[in-house]
Amino acid sequence: MKRSKFTLLLSVILLLAFVSQGVLAQPKTKVKLVQVIPALSFAPTYVAMDKGLFAAEGIEISFQRVRGGAAGKAAISGGSAEFCACSGNDLLDMARNQIPALGVHGIATGMTMNIFVNKAFLRKLKKRGITPRSSLQKRILALKNAKMGVTSLGGAPDLYSRWLIGTVGLNPKKDITNIAIGIPPALRAAAMKGSIDGFFLSPPLAQQMELDGQGSILIYARDVAEFKEFVHEVLIVQTRLAEKNPRLVEKVVRAMARSNNFIQDRTAEASKLLQKRFARINPEVINKSVELMKHNFGRDGRMTETMWRNTIKVNLDWRIPDHGLNTKEGPWWTNKFIKGVR
Repeated sequence: MKRSKFTLLLSVILLLAFVSQGVLAQPKTKVKLVQVIPALSFAPTYVAMDKGLFAAEGIEISFQRVRGGAAGKAAISGGSAEFCACSGNDLLDMARNQIPALGVHGIATGMTMNIFVNKAFLRKLKKRGITPRSSLQKRILALKNAKMGVTSLGGAPDLYSRWLIGTVGLNPKKDITNIAIGIPPALRAAAMKGSIDGFFLSPPLAQQMELDGQGSILIYARDVAEFKEFVHEVLIVQTRLAEKNPRLVEKVVRAMARSNNFIQDRTAEASKLLQKRFARINPEVINKSVELMKHNFGRDGRMTETMWRNTIKVNLDWRIPDHGLNTKEGPWWTNKFIKGVR
């Protein structure tokens, strides 16, 4: 009798071990995610991967950085990627052109880009009595006829800087020269060489160059009212995937939402993860940058009509007044996939 009980118990243990191994061995769902630029404004994407938040949802991410918003939009519209970590402007373009795409998570719901200028440009400004501590209006006006580097023409930095100078009466099309330079290392080289006067970009490049004495941030995004509630970076999904497999979208969005919250709640730990992604940048610069930006990674990545109203104002209203987009949740952006976030 005792042998029978022992045999039964052993069988149950072996069965449970077999089932457990079977569960652990279940393949993860593979998902392709592209991202348009390597910047800390996409910190939630990096943290979600490096902290294992996607893996915890049974998702295996195939990650690829592409060059600019045009490539990101092409990946979604062409079906080569299920998700894109893109700019809010990219989603607006897709919505305006009726490309089947849906914004499902606010990666950065506050502007993170700042305007950096090199030492030579600072010296010119000083002669005119303008410094990084001058009034916002004077600092914006100081950009007249400046040569600014951007990642791509028609991309977010290009449009945002043109809108900004328009707020003080300058001509967005004529009074600033934006030059397509590309990725951050190229922007740094161009600024140091003097090919450009500066650039409009998210941390950590400007902060590192400030530390190295190569220039200064002239305008912080936080100085501009419209940038405080603003969909700067957004997770975009193919509409057909959202309709066909909403559970998969929920899992990806939940991982991203937890990442936003992790950066806010455990900033120091998030900074350590990000230091590995930006290994060429001084760790202290990463720490300061993440601390500066963490409030822009909104709780759960939830978006609001106010955020989209400001995003449309900055991106579209001044250049395409008859764009036809409204800010109602549903057709091209939604919070409905943000579920079960702890």
